[in-house]
Amino acid sequence: MPDQGDRNSLKPDIEATAVVIPLGTPTDPNQRVLVEFYDSLLRRIQDAYKERDLAAMQALVRQYRRDNLPEWVRDRFTGYAALCLGLEFELHGKAAARIEQRSVDALEPAARPPAGQPPAGSEIGDTVEFELVLPPLPEKSVRLGGLSDDDPVSFEVVVAIGDDFVDGSRRDDQDSAIVRLPATVVLGANGSQEPLRLPVRLQFPDSGAVRRTLDVRVDLLPGYVAMEAQRAPVRGATFVRTQLRQWPKGYQPIREKPLVAMQAAMQIGDAAHFPHVWLAAVFAPVVDRPKTEALLIDWVRLGRTDQALVAMASLRATGVAQIQIGDRDGWLAWWQSRR
Repeated sequence: MPDQGDRNSLKPDIEATAVVIPLGTPTDPNQRVLVEFYDSLLRRIQDAYKERDLAAMQALVRQYRRDNLPEWVRDRFTGYAALCLGLEFELHGKAAARIEQRSVDALEPAARPPAGQPPAGSEIGDTVEFELVLPPLPEKSVRLGGLSDDDPVSFEVVVAIGDDFVDGSRRDDQDSAIVRLPATVVLGANGSQEPLRLPVRLQFPDSGAVRRTLDVRVDLLPGYVAMEAQRAPVRGATFVRTQLRQWPKGYQPIREKPLVAMQAAMQIGDAAHFPHVWLAAVFAPVVDRPKTEALLIDWVRLGRTDQALVAMASLRATGVAQIQIGDRDGWLAWWQSRR
């Protein structure tokens, strides 16, 4: 997982207490009507905050916030104004943040693949490097605290790992880590439009799978940012999601010539070449599908038990049918129905 963070058993060193804005109750009974009015108003603002309705929050705060408000109301409006800023940052991150794969030139020389080799990070067990990219808010600056800041900003990278195996089985796992800013950043300072770029590195061991799917999610963790000279609370929010695919080492020649690879692997027929058969079936272009399907059905009909299992798993992986793996008669009946 990301080498900048801790394991998922460790949580960030930030205070993430809930923001509570109690309603005031003056002792003067003559102010009861006033209390009821502001009670209703502040509950409307609170409901808008719960629904992440920034426009409604801002409109209510702008309309009713005055310097001559009673002190017990003015303090509440100050709190909600800060919540508006925090919510604005959350929504901006959800709308504008993105993940960019780090270019080959940005990788360490030892990690760069030779010309003509598979893209970096595309093979199971490879290190995957990307950046969380967060553009600045239009016409606003936001101070994001670093490790030594009183209000450090932290992100959680959550990865769901799905490994598919040659026999049709699947194993799902999940991992996560905390990523912190190494130093305080002022985003959008002095009119700069340079985005925040936070590098993240992922690496998981090879499991022997024929396909690995990495569902990556980057969440802002609860804490505070500084906006307009205010300490603005932020809640947890998912900023971005992406999906990455990885394949077994040495997959590239199979991808380039899947039909040739399948024919060669099936002629040998041993377990060491079962992944070649599965990958060739998945990589086969539409024009070659009838030939690869016919080869697989031959294994279903005439192959050994382990060969037939791989053939059925390969057919199912291509999405042609959802017949149970192991049901030879079912797959043969499906094949006959197509002829």
